[in-house]
Amino acid sequence: MPIWSFRILATLSLLPLIRAYDPFDYREEYNLANLEPEPEVFITLSARVLKGGRNGLAERRVQLNWFNIDVGPDSTQNHTLYLLRRPAGLFRIDEDAVYKKDLGFNSDGQVTTHLIFPRVIFNKSHMHDECMEYWVALVRVEYLTNGVRQRTMVAQNCFKAQPFWMWKNKHSLKHLTLRQMMIPGTHNSGMYSFYNPRALRVMADFKYTQEEDIFNQLAYGIRCLDLRISASGPVDNPKYRIAHDVLSGDASVVEVLQQVKDFIRATNEIVILDFHRFPNGFDNEHSHQRFLEFLRVELGETVVPYNSALDRPLSHIWQMDDGKGRIVICYNARLFSVNQSLHLGVRHLWADTNNQKSLKTYFDKKVCEAEKYGLYYFHAAMAELTPNVVNIIFEGHKGGLRKMADETNPLVARWFRREFRTCANIVATDFFLGADIVSVAISSNIERSKLYRTN
Repeated sequence: MPIWSFRILATLSLLPLIRAYDPFDYREEYNLANLEPEPEVFITLSARVLKGGRNGLAERRVQLNWFNIDVGPDSTQNHTLYLLRRPAGLFRIDEDAVYKKDLGFNSDGQVTTHLIFPRVIFNKSHMHDECMEYWVALVRVEYLTNGVRQRTMVAQNCFKAQPFWMWKNKHSLKHLTLRQMMIPGTHNSGMYSFYNPRALRVMADFKYTQEEDIFNQLAYGIRCLDLRISASGPVDNPKYRIAHDVLSGDASVVEVLQQVKDFIRATNEIVILDFHRFPNGFDNEHSHQRFLEFLRVELGETVVPYNSALDRPLSHIWQMDDGKGRIVICYNARLFSVNQSLHLGVRHLWADTNNQKSLKTYFDKKVCEAEKYGLYYFHAAMAELTPNVVNIIFEGHKGGLRKMADETNPLVARWFRREFRTCANIVATDFFLGADIVSVAISSNIERSKLYRTN
């Protein structure tokens, strides 16, 4: 019998239990995709590190973003973007501003400032969703026919973490399944490190894809972790580490899982673990079964059973086993036996390109079509560029993955606010604080919840 037969038979046996759901019904009936998104301003952090600033490095620079602003051709009005250290008020906004920019006639855009955002270390006893450090405001100034100058606050926002966003919006989201939602994720989530100026640049710049550790990623609002695992050491007692293809990461799998457990025990959030690749040490069925036993011991009752996350609403997951099971394991490997703790591997929509236009073209073809070809899978838009050999050899000194992310994340923030906000499932980015993907997902999910229905 073929290697996939047992898995296929198990899936088919569950079909009668899975609720009929057409993910395109509500989008077409309500024409949601054609609704104009709201104007927004928001703050992101640059992934690029430049010389200058404190300690000779300028990193985590604050970026101001504006989206879908109705600037118009009318010369009687103009728009100014303000960065502040406290909530905005029109009366003293010019005096309070630490940075400001006139938008001209650009309805979308981004500007990177010289200001630095400090590192924040979250833990299970220190998490909040309050504004941190910086606020942004957009003010329109127009001259009325009587010559009076009128100022209007068009939009405002602040930079903050989102550790409780699922539970905080539970009354809106409880009827949605994880597949019906936009889930903010990270690419190669376990390959995290602060910038080290002493590291070999060609190695470090293409090795690490994140700066925040796993707990911080979750505290900022990420809910899907893309993990690649390598095994080494004795066959009967291997050591498991995070990997980026052939490169070994700094974190062990034990460390990563402990951070996930600490987070879910401190919150009511649901987290997807996408075990997507096994580049070293997984040569046979036995090696996978050994790792699955390792996961069983480490995660225990925190795991959501097979297919309970695909077709069941969030309310069901929160109610199961008194809410203890809130980790969804997706396992992307061919196994002979069915494990009741595993969901099918996440299908990655990966363009494999170092070109932004090619990435967008690929997403145009794939993101909103993905659900049609895999009702029993999660789908992840891998919203990052992939370097080729030329990039690595000849451009390693120019910023590597940080530079690529810094140039791509502003586009991702706009694409998933506009074209893909009603159809994307998981969206994974590099150096995610530059893409504001968590805020995009939250607003998209609240929007979807209003129109959601089942057959």
